[in-house]
Amino acid sequence: MNYINIKNILIIYKKTQYESILKNKNKIKNSYIINLLFNHNTHYNCLQNVIKFLNKIKKPYLTIPRKYLSKNILKKKMFIISIGGDGTVLSTSHFISNGSLFGINSSPKYSVGLFCAANNTNFKKYIIKYLNKKIKQIIASRIKVFINGNPFKYLALNEILITNKFPANISIYSIKKGNIYEKHKNSGIWISTAFGSTGASKSSGGYIMNLKNNDLQFRTRETYYIKKHIKKYKLLYGIIKPLEYLYIISLNKNMKIFFDGTYIIKNISFGNIIKIFKNSKTLKIMVSKKMLNKRQRYFFFQNHYTEGGI
Repeated sequence: MNYINIKNILIIYKKTQYESILKNKNKIKNSYIINLLFNHNTHYNCLQNVIKFLNKIKKPYLTIPRKYLSKNILKKKMFIISIGGDGTVLSTSHFISNGSLFGINSSPKYSVGLFCAANNTNFKKYIIKYLNKKIKQIIASRIKVFINGNPFKYLALNEILITNKFPANISIYSIKKGNIYEKHKNSGIWISTAFGSTGASKSSGGYIMNLKNNDLQFRTRETYYIKKHIKKYKLLYGIIKPLEYLYIISLNKNMKIFFDGTYIIKNISFGNIIKIFKNSKTLKIMVSKKMLNKRQRYFFFQNHYTEGGI
């Protein structure tokens, strides 16, 4: 069979929890160790199966543990296979400028794997479909950040949170979009992509976006209202369209930006200017049927049901 010519296939795999606790395993209950060992063996069995398959179809590849990821490694890679769970897909996506990302859930019993299109039992057909250009991929929007005019090297696939260094403390910042400029006091602000719109952003009052939507949405959380300003606030939530920018100016001594949870954290000082917008680089990603079905159900009910009945 003749496949399309892909010179660069990169396999990224995670380190298991079992490997992380090896030094202290004598202090942990045996029942927990057994579960971790099962997960460990399942994970590396999946990795070996992927390697054997690529060898069988004579496709060159390179394997790299997740902790050694860098933009230089991923810069020239066309097809990136992530073996692990959603966390491995997310952490890999931070480094990709352009390319295709294919997540394989190596241990479905312990991992949700919404970002993983396949598992150990069915990954072969997905790889073959990709190599034959017969698979559908979603072009994912990601969040790009500049700090004081300098680009931050990582991208966010789900969302970023800008908040006080200690999230229990109040966050104070100025916010600007277009010609609108406001000062906010709250518990921080979420900026999410379509992929991240089902998580923290929705819990803060946002809405679920179609995965093909290229916009970003922002939503403040737990805003402190000054009575005389209540009607004046216009940037408590909104949309950042492609080629639009949202600016945040830190008025706290210490703030942080959290990229996709706690995978990447950037410290922000007083007066720092944060520029947020949709990244122009393309990431093509294959996601699970579970994620697609979840969105389809949501939009079905949204289109067919109204408040009070059908």
